[in-house]
Amino acid sequence: METDLNPLNEDGQRNLFCPYYRQCLDEAVKNQWPFWSCEACAHRYEMEELTDGVLTYADASPVYRLPTSFLQIEG
Repeated sequence: METDLNPLNEDGQRNLFCPYYRQCLDEAVKNQWPFWSCEACAHRYEMEELTDGVLTYADASPVYRLPTSFLQIEG
């Protein structure tokens, strides 16, 4: 993790627009934190644009695919 990131293992506000949000989320998951906060981070007020890409209608799938074992009817 970058040294200037500082997620805390406490319930609090998170900045979804921070350019380092994913890295902090990864840290929280790796440490199995039930919640985390950006309160002590220097980046907590940054509002950079998210650059992951634009989702379109073609990216959505309205159909859920279930395994065939789930669909077997007992009886």
